[in-house]
Amino acid sequence: IAALPGVSHVHAVVGSERRADSGSDEGEHTARISVELTDVRGDLAAREERMMERVRAIVADVARGELSAAARDRLADSRPGTILAAAGVELRLVRPSIFSFRTPIEVIVYDDDLPELRRRADEVTATLTDLSGLTDVRSSLAAGYPEVRIRYDRDLLARFGLDTGTVARQLREQIQGERATTLSRRTGRVDLTVRLVEDERRSVDDLRRININPALTPPIPLDAVAHLEEAEGPSEIRRIDQRRAAVVTANIEGFDLSGRARAIADALTDLHLPTGSWEIGGQNREMERSLGSLQLALGLAIFLVYVIMASTFESILHPFVILFSVPLALTGVVLALLATGTPVSVVVLIGAIVLAGVVVNNAIVMVDTINRHRAAGEARVAAVHKASVLRLRPILITTTTTVLGLLPLALGLGEGAEVQQPLAITVIAGLTSSTLLTLVVIPVVYLQLTRLLERGPRPDPEPGT
Repeated sequence: IAALPGVSHVHAVVGSERRADSGSDEGEHTARISVELTDVRGDLAAREERMMERVRAIVADVARGELSAAARDRLADSRPGTILAAAGVELRLVRPSIFSFRTPIEVIVYDDDLPELRRRADEVTATLTDLSGLTDVRSSLAAGYPEVRIRYDRDLLARFGLDTGTVARQLREQIQGERATTLSRRTGRVDLTVRLVEDERRSVDDLRRININPALTPPIPLDAVAHLEEAEGPSEIRRIDQRRAAVVTANIEGFDLSGRARAIADALTDLHLPTGSWEIGGQNREMERSLGSLQLALGLAIFLVYVIMASTFESILHPFVILFSVPLALTGVVLALLATGTPVSVVVLIGAIVLAGVVVNNAIVMVDTINRHRAAGEARVAAVHKASVLRLRPILITTTTTVLGLLPLALGLGEGAEVQQPLAITVIAGLTSSTLLTLVVIPVVYLQLTRLLERGPRPDPEPGT
């Protein structure tokens, strides 16, 4: 990886390291490799995607070398994910995130029975692996730790005058040990622990022969009152909303998060899993919550702007005319996003909220000028014509200065362009389209609505005007 063009530094941690974001399945069999690119300017997202594809190919080549010759021939034309799965290698690639610490795609599977939960998680993992556009699919149910399970026969325990608590305490004292006393030395205090020697507690057969009688005589071996079996325990027991759950994570190719989420929902529906046994989380859930909150914020912003203008103009009609600037601005935003290929994101919606309070300024100035001319006794059409001519230059100057001030951000130069550029494009496009359309649409809307709704002694201009 360090030899790839465009790589500045590579930092690797092989083995276990205690970190705040470390998973429960990390240990001596895992490694973390951090890759820093040389230049962050330009289309950073595309360069990161290309680098991740190269890293997948490198790891797949290393894993292919661990396979047998027959397996290599059979998987010669397979995708890197298939080769890694055949070699028993799990690869997860993530890029630094600004607003979220979650994986782009997370499918949460619920079931109280651990074997059934593992089976469903494996089905979901296989389904997501077959979908195009998804990479690095993995399940949180990793291989567990070996354990010895002891199942007591309570009838036999009662016949010997024992109970499970007493027997369990005897086992813990003989295997784990019990502190008998503390020795004082010059270097400090040392605990003296009493337990069986290692040769008598090394294997499962040794455990079966352990005497669990507190009186020591007569000796009662453990296998006389219990059944011992070797099994594999879970690597972790994860509960979400008090329900045992497994999380299947995946990265996506590109930025169409909502489209991938819909494809995953359709694929999981075909599995006919029980209702309520799965849900899609991760960044998709965060995006849905953010979009809902921003839609509410946009509606609230428009309402507050209307209330303030209605109290200022002392009219409910004129603020309604002014609010026509908002859809005019959104028209330019949609066209600009399509032309530049910018996806609709939280930053774009923040720019739309900003536009709701900014684009109405030009319409406010124009409507206020029209009202002042009409109050001076001019006819409606003449007032609209004169106000449009008088406010043309100030409106154009105001919009031009704002657009030029945001132009460096729209060019996407320097670090942080991923956040700045969509916001600048949204505001610039909204202001430009709103200004051009306001000069044409707002006077027409004002004339039509006032003719229909206003009643009063003000005369209309001469017939035919």
